[in-house]
Amino acid sequence: MPSEPAAFDASAHLRRLLDSTADGILHVDRNGRVTFANAAAEDLSAGAGTAVGRSLAAAFGADFGTALRHLCRRVRETGTAQAADLEHAPTATSWSARAFPFDDGASLFLRSLGDGALPTAAERRAMAERQLEALFEHAPVGFAYFDHAGGFARVNRWMAEINGLPVEEHIGRRIGDLLPDVAPHVMPVIAQIFATGVAPAPFEIYAETLKPPGSKRHFRTGWFPVTDDTGRVVHAGTVVTEITDLRRAEQESDRLTAELDRERRLLRAIIEQMPAGVIVAEAPSGKVILHNSEAERLLGHPVTPTADVSAYGEYGGLHEDGRSYAADEYPLARPLITGDPTPLTEMRYRRGDGRLTTFMVNAAPVFAPDGRMILSACTFYDISHRAEMERELRRAKEEAERADHAKSRFLAAASHDLRQPMQSLFFFTESLRPHLKDTEGADRLGHLTNALDALKGLLDSMLDVSRLDANMVEPRLERFPLAPVLEDLRTAYEGRALEEGLTFRVAECTAWTRTDRTLLGRILRNLVENALRYTPEGEIVVNCRPVPERKAARIEVRDTGIGIPAEHLERVWDEFHQVGNPERDREQGLGLGLAIVRRLSMLLDLPVDVESRVGGGSVFSVETPLAEPDHAAEAADVGAAPPAADGRRAAAETLVLVIDDDAIVLMGTEGQLQDWGYQTLGAASGAEAARLLRADGRCPDLILADYRLRAGETGTDAVARVRGLCGQVPTLVLTGETSPETQRTITGLGLGLLHKPVTPGQLRRALDDILARGGG
Repeated sequence: MPSEPAAFDASAHLRRLLDSTADGILHVDRNGRVTFANAAAEDLSAGAGTAVGRSLAAAFGADFGTALRHLCRRVRETGTAQAADLEHAPTATSWSARAFPFDDGASLFLRSLGDGALPTAAERRAMAERQLEALFEHAPVGFAYFDHAGGFARVNRWMAEINGLPVEEHIGRRIGDLLPDVAPHVMPVIAQIFATGVAPAPFEIYAETLKPPGSKRHFRTGWFPVTDDTGRVVHAGTVVTEITDLRRAEQESDRLTAELDRERRLLRAIIEQMPAGVIVAEAPSGKVILHNSEAERLLGHPVTPTADVSAYGEYGGLHEDGRSYAADEYPLARPLITGDPTPLTEMRYRRGDGRLTTFMVNAAPVFAPDGRMILSACTFYDISHRAEMERELRRAKEEAERADHAKSRFLAAASHDLRQPMQSLFFFTESLRPHLKDTEGADRLGHLTNALDALKGLLDSMLDVSRLDANMVEPRLERFPLAPVLEDLRTAYEGRALEEGLTFRVAECTAWTRTDRTLLGRILRNLVENALRYTPEGEIVVNCRPVPERKAARIEVRDTGIGIPAEHLERVWDEFHQVGNPERDREQGLGLGLAIVRRLSMLLDLPVDVESRVGGGSVFSVETPLAEPDHAAEAADVGAAPPAADGRRAAAETLVLVIDDDAIVLMGTEGQLQDWGYQTLGAASGAEAARLLRADGRCPDLILADYRLRAGETGTDAVARVRGLCGQVPTLVLTGETSPETQRTITGLGLGLLHKPVTPGQLRRALDDILARGGG
């Protein structure tokens, strides 16, 4: 990174500049004492040490110093500059001295006139002529001498360059012949100088010369008489400087000024017509320099001039808690302080008439081309009516959310109250099976089992919606082929479709995807379930085709069912919305299947769609991203060996502690476990379980606990009490509650979780799994 530049030392820079000149420069006070001397002046000083602090006589010798002191005295007495030629005896040189008056003394400039004595008058004249000649030839301005007829007697190279002709082509030729556009301006002046010997004041000429042809240019001219020794005018002299660029720049400046003035008036008119208040402050002070009438109308008081930001505290900004804004909290002040814009923000304001209102305010800094902040601009408008509408909307939203929460609590309570007795029905129904020997009883038991399974499916769908709404489902993304997923659909639904007189076909698919295999399967199963429910005859076809432009595979479930009216196409994804089921036939479900599909599609970012025609069937589709095949992993899955036996103990050697405060459920659960050969202990609370275990003298191999027990006790409380006696016993918690909080509590403790009602098959698989793992 480049280092920061050193600070500029003006005094040191000036000292070096004065020391570099060959002229002597002095400053003396009123007493003639030297207070400053540059290097050239110090070289003239006498004796050792510096000239500063000594008198002129002591510093430069008696003769030279005294002469300088007399020169300074005349300057102070007359108050005008004085000059004199002096000899400096110690160095045998002559000097021209000029003194200038100052309030605290005088300043002296000493210029060398060379070695030896002071020059004579003739030498001075020759010296002046040489200086004039040098000036004539080398000064970067045009010089010319004219005779009485306007003929060029002499020009320097700068004048020749201005006129566009070599020097030699000027001499002896009249200005009217060479520069006809210039001559009318010049000839009267030449005649005046020859006639009177007096030159006019400098003036400008706008005329065309030979360079460039056809283009007029601006010149500033000064005139003077050139005389001989007798005082007779022999030439009219002129000094010419081209100022074309200057005049053009001035004209451009005038044009830009006029344009800026027009833009300023236009901007002012625009600001005045804006339907928002505008206030502009200069930076960095914060002085308000511009506002429109709308600002005063909105504020309800005049926008008074401000000296700086501190005056903003007199305005009426209010915080939500009623505190007044501090001066530096106003949106107009923040860009001045931070250099950053203040985005749209609401601000309460007490108007000049005392009425409270709400503004939407935006403020931003304005920067110059060099990056300096020069302004802070603030715009605002009244949103009090909109703010009131938003408050009403927020209240309505909060009311709707309360209603939604009430609905969720009702569903959770209803689900819990339904699941408890259903759990008993499952176990008692299963326990009846060995006792029914005749065909009619077995058939009726089968009907009862089917009805219970259907009811369980409806409750589980509500649980799925609850879990998805609570963001408790975590996708597991993996790469896999779609063919096995579609084959699972064929296996699961081909027989059922055949029983209902439908044709069920699944097209071949070679595509791979990357998503959650299980959740994609649930989406497709719900779509097929929906098709089976609303297709009385015909067929259901599952297709899979690539969509290259979106790098996706589109899986479609087509049916020849009743179709969906156009006005229902978007509503089919809502909970409890069903088409063609006005009587709410429970054999057609609760209308949650497609709601679950929509939630899962949003979770996985898999777009779903529906196309349908009344009487012409429907096409539900889901798009899943394409992925590159992984044939090595596929081969490894196909060749994998079956799992080895887990070596767990026999059921007869396994003690299961069952904790449930519902005596019927407790009885049914223990009866089912005993039918499978398990030993059981049943308790209604954690305290009773602890007493039974102390009396039995054993610790359970597994705990099966209900979550909601009597007197505010939970199953997790009871499990903790038992584990205090027996250590980390594998545990399954059964609950009829579907609230996300309950699920998080149970799983957060590392306990297994099953939602009531649990079928005997589900319970047995869960027991086998947890005992095989040996953990909770």
